[in-house]
Order: sequence, then structure tokens, then C-alpha cells
Amino acid sequence: ERRYDAKKLATTPEARVDRMIGTLPQFVEGLEGMRQHFRDTPPQSDDFRAAKHHVIRFNHSLKALLEADENLDAENLVMVITDMYGVMNSDRWGDDKDGWHSEQAWFKQHIDQCVRGMQHEVIASQIITAIGELTDEDGNPIDISVDTNVTIQDEVRGVDMFVTLDGVTFPIDIKASERTAQHARKKSRKPNSIIATGIHTRELGGAFRVSPDKARTLAPSLLEKLRTARNEHLAYLEEQQAAMPVAA
Repeated sequence: ERRYDAKKLATTPEARVDRMIGTLPQFVEGLEGMRQHFRDTPPQSDDFRAAKHHVIRFNHSLKALLEADENLDAENLVMVITDMYGVMNSDRWGDDKDGWHSEQAWFKQHIDQCVRGMQHEVIASQIITAIGELTDEDGNPIDISVDTNVTIQDEVRGVDMFVTLDGVTFPIDIKASERTAQHARKKSRKPNSIIATGIHTRELGGAFRVSPDKARTLAPSLLEKLRTARNEHLAYLEEQQAAMPVAA
């Protein structure tokens, strides 16, 4: 897992589950480390970033599980992971039951946020695939694809997936709500790359997929957001190129 490469890891259902369980202790260590080293104002410390790497390794294993199994339910998954956390960690609090219950509630809140965020990532990928079924004003298919196999370093930078639209590949960050997206945009140099799916979490229930009809309904709106993100990315690249020193 420390040399994570999605294309080289075993992809059987059993391997996906084993990987999620195997990286759960790292996830707990990472969450606790991020809590300990968090700063109210950026930049975050090296210790914080190191702890975040542990969290992201678990996120990778969980995302691989979600993408492979359409029948998973978000609420059940949160419950199962929280139960596994309890089995692995409850003894650390000894007889301090109040302290343990408080810590367990803290963990459950974080794993719920993690699962809900990935719920929207998986659905965003589904909607982007549906965009490929659309046509432009000339009747030609939309030239689009999505790659969700990002590296740990990509995720540290806030990249959830890479979209290729009309020959240009650019990163995007999927948020679970427009409110969360708006908050994140205030701190980003490329705010239009931070995108909400356009569907509310409560509409999903616990599902990690929407119906094909729903995906096609959401596709035009997401396509408009992606075109804006594409143009922003091109402008950013031009700005970076212009800032480079000219060789003598």
C-alpha cells in the first residue's frame, strides 16, 4: 500500500475487502495525527501532511471497493467500518467508557463524511460516462473520458479524478454538496475545478449509483461545469508558461 499503484494490486473481491481492513489501522493513526497537528491557519505542518498520507491510503482501498460493487449501501458500510474500528481500538481506553464512546462518535463522524464524499465521487464518474452518450450541436459524440486512478500525491493536492474533455486532461475535486464546494473554492487557485454533482445526498439514500436515466439528466449540467473547469485549467497553464524565465 505504501507503493500504491491501482493497476498492480490484486482486484478480486476478497483482496479489496482485505485491503480496506488492512489499511484501517493506518486510517485511524492518520486521523488522530491530523487532529493532533492541525493548525487553524495554513500552511499545515509536515507532521500533518504525513498523517494525511495514512488517511489517503485507506481512502484508496475504500474507493476501489465502492467502484467494484454496485450493491453496497453507505449506511451499512459506515456501520461495519465503525464496528471494525471498535474491535481494533476499544481496549485502548480501558475502563474509561465515556472517553471511548466520545472517541467512537468522533470516528464515526469522520468515516461517515469519508463514505459520503466517495459516494459522490463514484456517482460523478458515472455521470461523466453518461456525458459520453451526449452529442454536440453538430451531432458529434462528446469527446470525454474519466480516470479515477489518482496517486496519493494527487489526492494530497485535492485531486479526485482526471477528466479528458476535447483532448485536454485536467484534475477535478468532487464535493458532496454545493455548500462544501463553495467553501473549498475560497482557498483554491482553480476554484472551477471544485465541483458538486448536483444531486443531494438524501436523494441517494445509501446508494453509490444513480439510475441511468438520472445520470443522463444530470449530464448536461455537469458537462457545463467541466467545460468551465477545462477553460480555467488552460488559462492556468498559459499563466504558468508566461511566468517561466525565458532562456538566454
